[in-house]
Amino acid sequence: MTTGSEKLDWVVSERGKRDSCFAYERRGRSITGSGHIAKTFDRVHCRDRIVPDVTRYAPAALAFTPVVTAALDLDLQPLDGDARPLGDWLTTFPLVSVVLDPFTHESAWLLDTSKRILQHFSGADCRISWILTCPVDDAKRFLGPYAEEVLAFADPAGVVAKSLGVESAPAIALLRQDGEVTAAAEGWDPDSWREVAEAIAALTSWSRPSIPDAGDPVAYSGTPLS
Repeated sequence: MTTGSEKLDWVVSERGKRDSCFAYERRGRSITGSGHIAKTFDRVHCRDRIVPDVTRYAPAALAFTPVVTAALDLDLQPLDGDARPLGDWLTTFPLVSVVLDPFTHESAWLLDTSKRILQHFSGADCRISWILTCPVDDAKRFLGPYAEEVLAFADPAGVVAKSLGVESAPAIALLRQDGEVTAAAEGWDPDSWREVAEAIAALTSWSRPSIPDAGDPVAYSGTPLS
């Protein structure tokens, strides 16, 4: 298993720099391949790779059966197509969504893991998706070719994510067709995400993915949605 320390890069302040980019670009590479040019993140840049202390990222994920009912009239914007009310995306199947904030390390670290978990349920009776708390163009840049593999929505103000009861990213939520969020977890804690996966599997009569799996990071807290 890959440890969290192997996935982190140390960053230092850089004055007068306002050229923003995504967290994964701070590592000097892109998920879209070598042809994609990484840019400096807002006021930070990468040093040579060193191993930081990851103990400050204490596990803070929580799996639960919440009494949260999402507002189904909120518009949800796919990366390609017109925005439609959240309820329109629930007419056939429940929605399984991973919420990511592309401008944080914590969400970038979990991109591959969340893709693996979502795609495990691609054949189940649910709609799998990412909800990215950024504009459409930024979401496309962050996902690269992954945007063609899993349905993705842009939620720039985090309004839909917060309606699901999500307060920090990364997070995963299971939204039933009646608007009730029946399982969710915030931050990255494999045990909590496994409980959510089990809830999805039970609802859809499907198998659950292995959580954690080889290459998954160690547990860490999420970052609050702005």
